[in-house]
Amino acid sequence: MYVKDKEMYHFHTPNEYDDLWYVGNEIIVDDSFNSMFYEIGMSQTFTIKGNDDILYQVDYYLNEFLKEIDNKSKEDIIELLKKATNITHDIALRDRELLMEECRRLYYPDKVSRNHAMYLCDEKSLDFWQSQLSKDASLFKLSITGELFLSHNDLVPNRAFSGEFMIEESKKYWEANLENCDECKSEYLFQGHAKILKKIK
Repeated sequence: MYVKDKEMYHFHTPNEYDDLWYVGNEIIVDDSFNSMFYEIGMSQTFTIKGNDDILYQVDYYLNEFLKEIDNKSKEDIIELLKKATNITHDIALRDRELLMEECRRLYYPDKVSRNHAMYLCDEKSLDFWQSQLSKDASLFKLSITGELFLSHNDLVPNRAFSGEFMIEESKKYWEANLENCDECKSEYLFQGHAKILKKIK
């Protein structure tokens, strides 16, 4: 839906467009604006740095590690498991976003892309999103004019699904039937013109 001068909120995660986030700035959000999810999927490499400071492909590094597992300390094993957990999380996140975008492209091309949107929330959902995001995130109040799409966090498909099933599940997100959804978990995607009115925290 098109909105004009609507006041909304955005949690800014550090290291994502830091130079844009100051009071009074005006941000154009269009197809050249990449969301955090897009950056994870298209820019991030999924590698592990070895003790020799060389970046290795994950499966190669894990296989080599396993060959020497009897010589590894408990601390080394725990550290590797932490790294592998973070990487598998990011890979699953990338796959989910690619499949959700494929669903949008095929069935809902008029909707705002998650890849090239600013993520916003309303006043009712501030507490929920603050609990979900980094404690380092800053909260800003914005005035927006442009296309705004409303869906819900609970309609985002589970990353454990198969690709085919995830595309089908993504239809729920894009159709955005919010009848049985808690409005305190609303999720907004925005493209257009955003003016930063105030930094709240």
